[in-house]
Amino acid sequence: MSYSHNDFKYIDSHCHFFPPKIFEAIWNYFEQRDNENKVKGWSINYKLPTEDLVKILESKNIKYFTTYNYAHKAGVAEYINDWTYEFNLNYNNSIPFACVWPEDNNLVENIKKVFDEYNFYGIKIQPLVQNFYLNDNRLYEMYDLIVDRGKWMTVHIGTAPYRNQYVGYKNFMNFFEKYPEMNIIVAHMGAFEYDKFLKLLDKHENLYLDTTMIYIPN
Repeated sequence: MSYSHNDFKYIDSHCHFFPPKIFEAIWNYFEQRDNENKVKGWSINYKLPTEDLVKILESKNIKYFTTYNYAHKAGVAEYINDWTYEFNLNYNNSIPFACVWPEDNNLVENIKKVFDEYNFYGIKIQPLVQNFYLNDNRLYEMYDLIVDRGKWMTVHIGTAPYRNQYVGYKNFMNFFEKYPEMNIIVAHMGAFEYDKFLKLLDKHENLYLDTTMIYIPN
């Protein structure tokens, strides 16, 4: 008996959804060009309204999908998380994750709210764009909440599609050695340091790698 992808339902564990104006800014950020006029990040293929993006997922037999996003400056994380909550009410097959910003004075209160009131599944952190270290002690109380409540953290900590001082295996391990019991998903299989992240899987049952974008050439 043969099967096609249409015979199955899927969970897409790495989908991004933002408020419209922020989404547009994110698209522009990742499509910046270098001195050789090459896209520095990733070309964005689906610059569409939220409802159209959901329809595309459903047309691909996606049954559930995440709502990853991230704050890009102080004072916007709570607004984005409230937007994500409303998004989840409209699309109850979404899997809501929150965003954070370490400089926010109400960071811990916001995380308690998204976990205890909104029942979000976890947190998404993007050091490549947000420009802070995972091992930032301003985040420790939030990390304790993630562990205590059995929530999840997804992190883009690999060096693809380009790197800065905040990403990479070494930076991840500086954090992970303090929180080895946390449920963590490393985005993009830790690209480009695949081997190092793959070796961690044998020792840590609570650590996962997603495969998003790794089949894209270069």
